[in-house]
Amino acid sequence: MALGIDDIANMNARERRDALMRELQRLERKTALLTNGRSTFDEEIREIALRAAEYGLLDVKPAEVTREVVLQAIEGAVSQDVGRDNDRYAKVNSELISVNRRLRKLHQFTDEYRSYKGNLQGAEDSLRPIQLLIARSSEVVKSEIFDELISCLKADLVTIKASLTGKQPVDGQIRAMLKKLEVQREKLQQELALLPQESKSFATERDKWLFVGETKGRLKLFSDKTYPASIPEKARSVSDVKSEIDAILVRDVDETRDAIISVINEITLALLKETGEALANYATYQTDFAYKEKRLRLRKPRSRLIENVGSSSNHMFLHLLQFLALHEVAIIHQSPFVPNFLIIDQPSRPYYPDDKPKNDVVLANSDSEKVRIAFQLLNNFVARMNKQYSSDFQMIVLEHVPKNTFDGMDFVHVLPEFRNGEALIPASWQ
Repeated sequence: MALGIDDIANMNARERRDALMRELQRLERKTALLTNGRSTFDEEIREIALRAAEYGLLDVKPAEVTREVVLQAIEGAVSQDVGRDNDRYAKVNSELISVNRRLRKLHQFTDEYRSYKGNLQGAEDSLRPIQLLIARSSEVVKSEIFDELISCLKADLVTIKASLTGKQPVDGQIRAMLKKLEVQREKLQQELALLPQESKSFATERDKWLFVGETKGRLKLFSDKTYPASIPEKARSVSDVKSEIDAILVRDVDETRDAIISVINEITLALLKETGEALANYATYQTDFAYKEKRLRLRKPRSRLIENVGSSSNHMFLHLLQFLALHEVAIIHQSPFVPNFLIIDQPSRPYYPDDKPKNDVVLANSDSEKVRIAFQLLNNFVARMNKQYSSDFQMIVLEHVPKNTFDGMDFVHVLPEFRNGEALIPASWQ
């Protein structure tokens, strides 16, 4: 967010999408559970209905088989027996065989009719040269029977074309008959599944009551409320949630992140060139920002090799390059999360021999030049932010280098030394 890779609106959209995806997964699991449970429920009820039919306690059509109907029939067995039709199974089975036979014949007819039309197509292809002969009849040497032969072949060609053009009435009739017979076959199969192949009878009255008690117990385990046909109307449907997900526009930040990393590398490379020879052997290297580590590295030119940079001086310069580049990217994207403000504590520290530098410590000429290059880099950065982006930028740098280090740096304002009551925050402010 600080560098413009992501924003609040996109994050909110992504969180909303993720929440909807989780809701969609829950709904899909629930739908699958209801579907499988309902299938098991229906199979169990039909199995109970078949056993009741075998004993003559139930005689209903497949569409009428429900838990309530079966339970009512079992409870009615206490006072009366339902009459049964011993020949019904044989009758339904005979009808099913007849329907299957008609379906086979229709499928066979369809295959033969398709083959017939294929043969006609072949005949049409073989007669196509006739069209060429008719078109160029003036160039053909004609015999006495030429006109008569050509006329007959032309008539045959017209007849074949008429047979192949469009759908014939027989096509629609066959499809309608097939559809009707398939529906009839499905109904007969459902009814046959509920009819016992042979009638059974209870050996004793005790067996009858045991069967009735067992069946009622099984039926009580199943309820239409336990496995409803579908999710309640008040619940959101899978399609509704999918529509909401599709309507949410979430920007892919991976591409933006890669672009920002590229900009950081571009800026840090330009800053590295500003330092001249301050990084010695690494002056010609390429900068490489490791996003996951949030660390600037140096890569050997035209190589994948990341250099293991040594010396605290080099690390100090990499530190400056990285944070200056991050601030510039934030300014470019007008980030509301990063103030144009930076505090740097003693960047010259790598050039002093101990942790507590003294006033009489004098840096070598080469080291003095590197310290000056570091401050010149900071001065140029503030100048560029002002000029190129019309943006104010402030740095507070805590240092103890000689004042002449800052000669010629227009954007450096040197405060009194923090001695004799002088401090970054005056005592009068406390």
